[in-house]
Amino acid sequence: MKLRCLMLALALIMPPLDAQEKIDAQEKIDAQEKIDAQEKTPPPKEPVKLTVEQILAETLTEEDYNESQRCLALRSVSDTYILDRQHISFRASRDKYYIVRLMRPCQGLDRDDLLVLSGRDSRLCRLDRINAIDRVSQIPSAHCVVDSVSAVTSSQYKFLRKELKRNR
Repeated sequence: MKLRCLMLALALIMPPLDAQEKIDAQEKIDAQEKIDAQEKTPPPKEPVKLTVEQILAETLTEEDYNESQRCLALRSVSDTYILDRQHISFRASRDKYYIVRLMRPCQGLDRDDLLVLSGRDSRLCRLDRINAIDRVSQIPSAHCVVDSVSAVTSSQYKFLRKELKRNR
């Protein structure tokens, strides 16, 4: 009985809601539910950037990269590209590329540097030095030591470059 009296009293005190007020009230409820849902959703994760080593290790089998060589004949090289601070690619022909791995990441080595190769007998071998010169200032910027030379096919090289671009 007390509840009915209370409801009757509220009905007499409060004016009835018109259609617009009902819509506004529902919009406020919807907006609050949307905010609550966003707060519960975790922020999107940053894409993981892969290194050349990770791409080589994870994307292709060991057999694909096992053609390791002692040296690279420099007279067969037509193009070079700095992949990252520890890997440089050399193009020998349309279908043949070499990945030179440096002993450690070479501080100061940038993609647009000029490379000075100090190999013996027109070859680049393990423990040979690669010096980098800044293209603009012409100041030596890095001194690197070759760790290994591995032959890769054109398709493997293109895949590697594509993955590196995607991970930048």
